[in-house]
Amino acid sequence: MNSVGTVKTGNETKVKIYYDERSARALEAYSAFLKKEATGNFEELMALVADFDIAGYTAVKSMERLKKRFPAKRDLIDVAMPFHGINFWKEVGDYKIMNESITASAYLYADDAQKTEMNNLLKSWIDDFPHLLGHIYYGYGDNKTFKMLLKDLIIKQDKEFLHNIALSAAIALPRYPSIIAEDTKDIPSLRQLLTFDDFEIIRRYHNISGIKAIEKARVKEFMKDHYDFFKVSDFEADLYTEELKKYADGGDAEAMNSYGLHTLKGYTKDTKEAAYPYLKKAADAGLPYTLKLLGKHKNLKQLGINDWGVYKREMEFKAEFNEKERAYIKDAWGDEIPTFFGKNGPFTPDRKMKIPQPGKPESTIYYYGSIKNGKADGFGNAVDASDNLYSGYWVDNQLHGPGEVKTGDGHSFEGMFANGKKNGYAYYNYLKKGKGKFHSGFYEDDKLIYKSEDYKSLRSWNMVGNKYWQFSDIPASYANMDRTIDNGVFKFKSTDEGYSWSIAELNKIKVAAYSYGVFYKVNKKGYDNGTCGILIDIDEGNGKAKSKLLYMIHPGKQKFCLRLYNPNTDEWTYFTNPNSSGGWMASSDFKGYDNFLRLDKLGDDIFLYLNGMPVFSLKISTSGKPLHGFAGIGIVQGGVISGTSTDIFFK
Repeated sequence: MNSVGTVKTGNETKVKIYYDERSARALEAYSAFLKKEATGNFEELMALVADFDIAGYTAVKSMERLKKRFPAKRDLIDVAMPFHGINFWKEVGDYKIMNESITASAYLYADDAQKTEMNNLLKSWIDDFPHLLGHIYYGYGDNKTFKMLLKDLIIKQDKEFLHNIALSAAIALPRYPSIIAEDTKDIPSLRQLLTFDDFEIIRRYHNISGIKAIEKARVKEFMKDHYDFFKVSDFEADLYTEELKKYADGGDAEAMNSYGLHTLKGYTKDTKEAAYPYLKKAADAGLPYTLKLLGKHKNLKQLGINDWGVYKREMEFKAEFNEKERAYIKDAWGDEIPTFFGKNGPFTPDRKMKIPQPGKPESTIYYYGSIKNGKADGFGNAVDASDNLYSGYWVDNQLHGPGEVKTGDGHSFEGMFANGKKNGYAYYNYLKKGKGKFHSGFYEDDKLIYKSEDYKSLRSWNMVGNKYWQFSDIPASYANMDRTIDNGVFKFKSTDEGYSWSIAELNKIKVAAYSYGVFYKVNKKGYDNGTCGILIDIDEGNGKAKSKLLYMIHPGKQKFCLRLYNPNTDEWTYFTNPNSSGGWMASSDFKGYDNFLRLDKLGDDIFLYLNGMPVFSLKISTSGKPLHGFAGIGIVQGGVISGTSTDIFFK
């Protein structure tokens, strides 16, 4: 084949013929074959056929003549013939002639009789060797010629040949030719080319499930994802649903799930009521994502479920989620993420257990999290049949430490636990019909011994400055210290070695338990030469002056301390590292210049946190009930240091 184009020489445009070397070699090889056909040896003649097999039809007819001359080689020729003959449907090249694109192939230029003869051969070839289809369809990328063949067969409605190609494609090709599915959907006789027996061939060949075998021929899956609860494929949702039902009836859990959902959507011949037994069987088989649909059934006892809560918990507990399942469940449920789901999955058998409740078998707790010596120990989530959620830290199968309980009827409790009971500071939220009552207080063995209706959250320095903030101890006019509030950011700078206090008077809030935190960002200059931290004023009743509890950090040295100053006696008490001057302790939880400090007081216990990590705790019960007379909060800095704070909270 020649291609014709234009070439510009100076100001003159001329026509130029480009000669195709492959076509030239093929013509030369075929001419040599004709001369040697009667005298050449078998190997020589077959080598020439390979050189001109781009014509496809000519190669096949030449090999048929060779079978007559070399009868002993007939079997060998029959094996080789398809691999030379398939070039009849291959795209040899894409040429541009006078700006018109021309696809070159033997099929394109063959007459109807040649096409019929070659198509019949192809039909028999792919029956014996389905993977031959891959050499045609993908051998040259997106094969336009093969698409022409498929379009011709669809126009003629040649169901037999299209069936052979469809079955071979599902077996041999990584992608099913979408043209077969898309261009036959409006032709009733071609809409379903494959049968259940065909899908069985595909299933056994690839060693896949029945539903996956059908999906190889549907181009799209029955569901957009099997972990999605409501989205079925928008591509002919009813196609092959009868075959899907056979696999569902045969025990394929994914098929049960998909068939149940398609039935609920009205895409099968069954009534919607018939969907629920399939969903029940899918859940029984271990598919937890069918439970949300199953729970919508109005009469679960018809399905043999007497206690929906217990059944749901048991099915969830039986499942082992992989990462893909977890991601899709979380995305599909949104704000209704299953309470059993937790934060630290997937929950393999070594990370989940049942915690029975003595005398209450229906109240069994299903725990997911850290387990030590056969008991819940460490962080974990749990849920019971009534949708009560337990989240937090566990010891000996009981909540112990910070935790949260949310009941199925809308109550929630967040606070400290000891041996499964509420103990210490708590933030309690009672929700009923969308309305909430909030209580902060202090518990002992599930009994609320102190309750405060007050809840203060100082989320911006502007609020602190306008309503609460008072500078004290060192005048605001002091030349060596600068403190300003600018657009919600508290800025501080000190140029001498002394300490400076900044206090917010909140005398009306006298609580036995509280939490206070501040975000600090220290400038690099002076980073190694100063300290900053949390200040809490304590009225211990020893006079007008108030004691000062300080949680300090030294960013440059990666150290922190907790100490108390009594101005009446001018004495310091060092809680951290009490035998050293200043009580400084090192920590690896510092984050350079930018750190978040938090101090919690829960009854007689004080807890220090640095960037969310606990670094120190102290019990002060030996001295009665000290540090309960809260009088105010603030920040403190000492030494040559400067920086900013953008947020503060107290509750």
